[in-house]
Amino acid sequence: MSSHSCEGVSWIVLLEGANKLGLNAFCTAIGEYLIKQHEQWIKQNILTVYHCASSTDSLHRLGDYCNQLMLSSPDIILKPDNIADLPKATFISLLKNDELNMDEDDVWMSVVQWAVNQISGLTDDPTSWSTNDINAIKDVMAECIPHIRFFSMSSKEFSEKVVPYIELFPRELRSDLLCYHMQDNYKPKTQILPQRRGQRKRKLPDVDSVVINEQQASWILQKIAESTQTDRVEQGPVREQTVSYKLTLLYRESRDNSDNNDENTIAKKFRQMCTNKGPTVAVGRVKDTGEILGGYNPLSWSSSNDGYISTKESFIFSLDKNDVEKNIISFVKKEQTHVAIYEWPSYLPHFNDLFFGGYNGAILIKPIAKNNNCYQLPIRSTDERFTWADWEMFSVDNTW
Repeated sequence: MSSHSCEGVSWIVLLEGANKLGLNAFCTAIGEYLIKQHEQWIKQNILTVYHCASSTDSLHRLGDYCNQLMLSSPDIILKPDNIADLPKATFISLLKNDELNMDEDDVWMSVVQWAVNQISGLTDDPTSWSTNDINAIKDVMAECIPHIRFFSMSSKEFSEKVVPYIELFPRELRSDLLCYHMQDNYKPKTQILPQRRGQRKRKLPDVDSVVINEQQASWILQKIAESTQTDRVEQGPVREQTVSYKLTLLYRESRDNSDNNDENTIAKKFRQMCTNKGPTVAVGRVKDTGEILGGYNPLSWSSSNDGYISTKESFIFSLDKNDVEKNIISFVKKEQTHVAIYEWPSYLPHFNDLFFGGYNGAILIKPIAKNNNCYQLPIRSTDERFTWADWEMFSVDNTW
């Protein structure tokens, strides 16, 4: 079979005929040929090809290929001209998928466009809808709404794209969304779905660091947003609020104390550069092992505090070098919030279970990650003291 244009060849008819005759190997061969030689034709006929492949056992590779195309390039199927013909089951399957490569406000507008097109004579202007129109649209999109990541939208996106359609939402979700985007630290009753992976990949923050990369910085910022949520679970849901934060470098040991091995002096320099800077993240790479450990302090480090500081939003973490799914986050235990942070003038960052080091009189104290004392999970497999190859402190700044 030559690899010239698909013009004049009815591939769907050929596939359906071969399937009826039980020519499974022939169907598979055609599917492989289309994948390798005619991606553009598949895109132009994506729904027809996907439907044919999904109903034919020997075309599972072609079906998977179509599905991946729709997820990675959703514009080929969610354009206003095409969306009316999108079957409900296919649409919901896309909405459920964490890999959908589309901004969430655009996902929501696609749902609106799809629902409006299912009702004859209805315009997309919500101000012109009657009560009957609203109820009809609510019925059409009822199965779609639970799969939209509304809490991943910025307040601006929510205001512009969602508020005009707020009457379409169930009462509790409507209340949660309005309060979430209007009140600081509001804790929704509605389950918060994780931000889609496709969005996370596109929105990696810049970070000036020799310890962490952009993906790791993004993960930390996501967990900072999560730290204010109720019913947290380790490795749990993430909120788009993370993209409104950035990490600003305050201190780097190799830069700011490159000629000084005196931990007491280092502690003074740290206090000088990082005091009263608001919420901060400290991260360090362990010498010899390369482990990356860190902690989040939602409060300001202070030169006037001596002793334990109470906070329920602090957490410590360890980062896997290659796989973000293997990162460990350990939130402070509810009963231990009063000892989450420890302040002492000659100490570096101290998260109780993770101590960055310091000086006690004439005695040098090396860093240590203790095992599950104040925080929920151990972030290191050993309690042995270690040395930092380098460590850094960042302020957590709001970009709004």
